[in-house]
Amino acid sequence: MQRQDDDGVLIAVNSTHGPHRQRFTLGHELGHWLLGHQDAVDNELYRNELASRGESTVEIEANAFAAALLMPEDWLREDLAAGVLDPMDEEQIDSLARRYNVSPQAMTFRLINLNLMRT
Repeated sequence: MQRQDDDGVLIAVNSTHGPHRQRFTLGHELGHWLLGHQDAVDNELYRNELASRGESTVEIEANAFAAALLMPEDWLREDLAAGVLDPMDEEQIDSLARRYNVSPQAMTFRLINLNLMRT
């Protein structure tokens, strides 16, 4: 959640969410701010239906920003210099997720989006 007023911007995360989700949310909301989405961001305390569907351009861009921030492409390519990851190798995905302090699901999406994982 992001709120803006005359004093600045406040980014908040849900304290009941796990640390991986909180970090991604923080990166996502920071992305909205840095990408100039101020007019497109509402001041809701929850994910609205549009954000949940994943069809909004600004939501897609903010998710991409968060993924790049938390899992930089250059670093992942260095970590996987040996080749493209096998999607059945859950142990390696889990290891990368722990290394970058993200969820295995976030890591899987990032690897697929960078064509670093066979689908």
